[in-house]
Amino acid sequence: NKNFVLLIIFIFLSPVLGSIPAGSGMIVINEAASTGKYDFIELYNTTNNDLLLNSSWTLADKKESKLDSDPQIEIPDGTIIPAHGYLLLAPYKTTYLRTAVPEEIPKIALAIRSFALGSQDEINLFFQGKLEDRIIWTTDVNSIGRVTDGIDELSVLLVPTPGEKNKTEQLLIEKSPLLIN
Repeated sequence: NKNFVLLIIFIFLSPVLGSIPAGSGMIVINEAASTGKYDFIELYNTTNNDLLLNSSWTLADKKESKLDSDPQIEIPDGTIIPAHGYLLLAPYKTTYLRTAVPEEIPKIALAIRSFALGSQDEINLFFQGKLEDRIIWTTDVNSIGRVTDGIDELSVLLVPTPGEKNKTEQLLIEKSPLLIN
């Protein structure tokens, strides 16, 4: 069978090529920010393998109205997320006067002309049209992300960590120098 032969070739070449095709359950939205120098969405690879993405992976925000025609983000074919690593996406909108990629977006981010994140928004990650993951927030936040990279529990993060491990703020458990009457 031709498909069986192709599968065997792929299994033997995958370690050499260094990545495997990303499938359902392998990627999550790890963090998103709608304030700061630029909007960003961070995807996290939950596996021990480098993952090869293609245009079957898309991101969409909440539609504000029937007139909202902002395009979804389609992950470019050949995009790779390292094992337990991050893909930083920076969606931005253009205008008639401003068509270039904003200077604030760092070179490590995949800048994509698309939608802008709002103060009350959601990000939906789809694979082959099926919802894989979602993050929703209802007020402006510095960022919202997973307490531990790749794990379900979400929290508001005071300090955004685009492209890096999420850091939850430490609570002061010892005696505080503040006295509240």
